[in-house]
Amino acid sequence: MPSAQNTTQSPTDLHLKMINSPKEGTTVHELRRIRAGKLCPLVEERPDQAPGAQIWHDGEKLALAFSGKGARPRWFIRFHSTESMRAEMDLFFSNVASSLNQAADRKAEDLAKKVASGPLAPGTFLQGSWGWEQTQQEFYIVLEAKGSSAVIQRLAEVDVEQVSSMSGYVKPDMESRLGEPVKVRCVFAHGTWHIKDPRYGRSCTLTPSDPNSKYYVSSYA
Repeated sequence: MPSAQNTTQSPTDLHLKMINSPKEGTTVHELRRIRAGKLCPLVEERPDQAPGAQIWHDGEKLALAFSGKGARPRWFIRFHSTESMRAEMDLFFSNVASSLNQAADRKAEDLAKKVASGPLAPGTFLQGSWGWEQTQQEFYIVLEAKGSSAVIQRLAEVDVEQVSSMSGYVKPDMESRLGEPVKVRCVFAHGTWHIKDPRYGRSCTLTPSDPNSKYYVSSYA
């Protein structure tokens, strides 16, 4: 009579199951510990230098590095010596600290630009362009603005200069409105406000621009 099949899972199988299907409520620290397993039972942190960064290691040559809020390793290396492992660990924490400082500087710079530029105001002219093998312009005016939302309406365009039979320049007609007003979300990034065109979405981003400038247009047919 054949023996009953052994359904006991190996430690490796259980380890992978815990990683791929963690229990609800499992913390990032616990997920990192699970990934490190028995091979790397020691953990090193430097919260004052690099918050969120951890390196799990065996004290000799094997180490996993984590940063941010994720449970996926940045790297998993078996080093030639303990000295080379410690050197790479120092470099990792230093690089994470540098990245965090740069991100904080960019955030502070964006905040300063946002404060300097002020909120979107009624009457602000918005312009964006789109096209594949062509360039089309989209013009809008802000009717209302509050916080991170605004109500905008599309403007007609006026031809001001012809370059060729399929290209030229246009400018907005600030007095000629098209369609109905639309409520949109506003995002401040890279020093200015950004709004996705209500009709073309990501294909066309609207930003505050000069209504007195001319804008290039072209077509392929």
